[in-house]
Amino acid sequence: MTSLYSLKFSHRATVDMLLCLFITSALYLAAWDHTHQIKRNTSWRWLGIYTLMSLSFLSKFHYGPVLISGPVIIYFIVQKKYSNLLYLLNPAGLFLFVCSVVIWPYLIISQIPDAWELWKVDAIARSFNGSEPVWFYFQYAFLYTLPWVPISIFALKNSWIDAWYEKDSKERFLWVWLIVQFAIISFSATKRSHYVIPVLPVFSLITAKYIVGVIEHLPEKKLISKKQALGISFLFLIAAVIIWWAITRRWSHLNNSALFLAVLFGTGSSLLTWRLHKCHYKSVAAAATGLFMGCYLIIYSSILPGMDRRREEASFAISVKASAEDDQSICAYKLGMDSAIYYLGQSTYRIEDLAVLEQQLENNSHLNLVTRRSNLTELSELGDSHILKKHQQPEGTERARKSPLMLVELKLNSK
Repeated sequence: MTSLYSLKFSHRATVDMLLCLFITSALYLAAWDHTHQIKRNTSWRWLGIYTLMSLSFLSKFHYGPVLISGPVIIYFIVQKKYSNLLYLLNPAGLFLFVCSVVIWPYLIISQIPDAWELWKVDAIARSFNGSEPVWFYFQYAFLYTLPWVPISIFALKNSWIDAWYEKDSKERFLWVWLIVQFAIISFSATKRSHYVIPVLPVFSLITAKYIVGVIEHLPEKKLISKKQALGISFLFLIAAVIIWWAITRRWSHLNNSALFLAVLFGTGSSLLTWRLHKCHYKSVAAAATGLFMGCYLIIYSSILPGMDRRREEASFAISVKASAEDDQSICAYKLGMDSAIYYLGQSTYRIEDLAVLEQQLENNSHLNLVTRRSNLTELSELGDSHILKKHQQPEGTERARKSPLMLVELKLNSK
């Protein structure tokens, strides 16, 4: 939960986080040792794996099942456990998986014939079209595992030794998981930064194991002196002031939340440093978790929503929808895939080309459209435009990267 990828994507509506849950859960079940289990328990466990594979297919087609089955099969081969490959022939699991792969798409296509064309473009074609280099994901593997990267480097080294020199099967499973999944996504044609998410839990597991080992072998002597503790505490307090200043400088309306966050971070970190000076390592770990959760709640409940300009635009779109008549259609002009469109209602239609808008205006002589102020000049070339309502950005918010939304009445020029 403390890595950047978790903080960045956990509040977004991206299917890759859900896919990460399915893949990680399936590999967790596959990692269990089969040696001392009765056959019935093993069958149920592989049914669970196939259930998660089916859910991953429903989430993102072939991407999930490949990232699950690939590491498992390669691990059995590397460990020379060829008989374990027979677990893949779980009858109930295979039946469930075939249902998700065949029956579900068939039912969708029977109801929505155009779905297959959409799937070919969005899922299949993207797997073979792309220009990013093979090493594209290396940068994001390090970026998204911040702030634990320095510790992860030492952890990966120790884990590699345990896996391949000490022949630790559990560590080896983690490395097969990491290498196989990284190879699959790296050699896939289309690459996006968030596609690396299913691989990142491996870093968390390896790093967490290393940290636990370090804590267990910490010396009884003090790691930092009294002067060092005071100096570090002072730096934490300075950092807290910088956090408050950086937030309020661009979003002055978040002053209270930023101040609360800064006080919690500054005082909490300083107290943790002092406890570390006193060699209370276990209490430091517990308190650090509590401090993180407190800061996490403030950031995600108040600060990030307050920084999101899309909330104001969504409110504007809702007000436009509320003021429109029931049978009135609204044109969204040159808004692309902007989220505000989806708050305008089902009667909204999109136009991205000026010539198409001109034809629509000639057919109707009068249009109500939502667009951005930057498009008003070209609208005036088509007819008489009148601004009915415009989005006013609240004072103290970050300057919008896009020009404000407006509700415009466009009439055909009288001849």
